[in-house]
Amino acid sequence: ISELRANRAGFPLPNPRVVSAHVHRDEGPHDHAVSLMFAAWGQLMDHDLTFTAETKDPSDLREPNCCGSDRNHHPNCLPISIPPNDHFYRLYKQNCMNMLRSLAGVRDDCRLGPRVQTNTATAYIDGNFLYGSNIRLADELRLLKGGRLKTLAAFSDLGLKDLMPLKLQFPDDGCIRSTPDIYCFLAG
Repeated sequence: ISELRANRAGFPLPNPRVVSAHVHRDEGPHDHAVSLMFAAWGQLMDHDLTFTAETKDPSDLREPNCCGSDRNHHPNCLPISIPPNDHFYRLYKQNCMNMLRSLAGVRDDCRLGPRVQTNTATAYIDGNFLYGSNIRLADELRLLKGGRLKTLAAFSDLGLKDLMPLKLQFPDDGCIRSTPDIYCFLAG
């Protein structure tokens, strides 16, 4: 119940960073036919298809730092050890990668068994990252007249198009802000 996967003999699986660095080596020529748009499109599709329940510390609603003081006492922390000879992270003297499990879901049959995840987004491409995946958020994103979304006319004096509205409620939830007067955008 909620145990980490192991190999058939019951031993831990190989270190995920070691496997990733071995399989996805950054060697040789780069394919210049693939631009950053490839990664951006992949991220967009991911956000349209999956939205799992995030682990938050109930005291401050922030993600626990599994490589810091929360490392040993938060049950959803699964920090990934980075080997000292890692080709990338050794340059930054980093020996730990923050890794949190999402909250566990309830199994369909409500019985104990392997851990399951919940997905609060629809399982098909429908633009919910833009329009919202529930009625409350969908209404919050809309003007509720003329079928239009809310926008922020921040640079209209420069002839630029409107931006998404600012996320003013719970501004630190899912947003890394450099100062309290900086806000992320509100999206689905």
